[in-house]
Amino acid sequence: MRIRVLNCHVWYSLVVATTFVAGCGTSEPVSTNDETITLTEQKDSAENKQRQNAMTIGHGATGHQKGSSEMAAEEPVVTFDVNTFWIKGSGSKTPVTEELIAGVESRFGVQLPPILKKLYRVQNGGDTEYQRSFEYWPIQKEGFERFRTICDLAIEMGIIEAGDIPDVVLEEGLDKMLIIGGYNWGHDYIALDYHALNSNGEPMMIRFDNELGEVIPKDVTLLEYFKHVSLVTSASAVRCPSNVPLIADFPGSEEFPKNATKLFESDNEVLLLQVRDDGDDITLSHIPKPIIVGGIKQVRNWFEIHLSRPNEENGKFRRPVQLTQEMSRKTSHGWKNSTSAINYVTLDHPDEAELERVHERLCEMNAAQWEASVDDKRKTEVKESR
Repeated sequence: MRIRVLNCHVWYSLVVATTFVAGCGTSEPVSTNDETITLTEQKDSAENKQRQNAMTIGHGATGHQKGSSEMAAEEPVVTFDVNTFWIKGSGSKTPVTEELIAGVESRFGVQLPPILKKLYRVQNGGDTEYQRSFEYWPIQKEGFERFRTICDLAIEMGIIEAGDIPDVVLEEGLDKMLIIGGYNWGHDYIALDYHALNSNGEPMMIRFDNELGEVIPKDVTLLEYFKHVSLVTSASAVRCPSNVPLIADFPGSEEFPKNATKLFESDNEVLLLQVRDDGDDITLSHIPKPIIVGGIKQVRNWFEIHLSRPNEENGKFRRPVQLTQEMSRKTSHGWKNSTSAINYVTLDHPDEAELERVHERLCEMNAAQWEASVDDKRKTEVKESR
């Protein structure tokens, strides 16, 4: 159910839906009284390490090659340790004291989850290998990256006035949704919902889309969320498409031979495979046909094309339909596999001439798709008119 709030400030749409289920497999009971929390221990044998090191991306239609054809599929492993969760040195230099924690709890009138306190005693916010483009904000009073409610954020952005907060903001509890970190340089935030406590009195997790103004309940506690974030395996889940025509192939360089960008075309979609960090970061994007092909833009020493999928509504193009993206990233704990929904994909390359060739091919393909799409639409309209 979507509730759209309209007043003098068209602020946000509330999406009341569960979009996250924590599937953590089997794990031992967790005691939040211990400084180190290990849900499942992962023991890497020499054979497993050899297999993991042998993983490569195939440059033909053979797909993702494994070091051993007999390698069995493995269950996700959850190894969550408060002492190894952070990327060291990525957080604030200000140490977290009990007084600092008490000050935050007093300022917002809440009790922070025990697991969050344990993590912040180790490091005052920062980055973790498990989550790409995400930063947990430090506990501090000043600066943009600090704990605050969604209501506070709206006031700071000038969307609402501190002395004139709409009733619906208070009714929906946006003044009790505490932001603790952000994705994608401020596009999305993760928050604790103290307006919706579970039976144990714990706040539930939510995601707030700053651009679309959507509050999306995750329906899990912070500990359950960290369990999900910490899921790793010994192998990448992303595979190079097989038996799909390859329409562009940008191999890696001498410095990074495993890097590659490949573009495929199936009957229903365009697939973009991107390998980065010399094979340690792999993304496969699915773009349903017909597609929107942007112009070539130069960004520093690179050139890029934006690819997206339009949403046609009453003859007009609305916000682009979200695309599905599969991601695998190698961490020091294992492979982190995940999926996401994005509005567009960027195809980039340092050689402008090579990218122009691909751009021309995509535009030709796009024109043919639109012509077929229009013909199908006309046929449908004629059929319905009869």
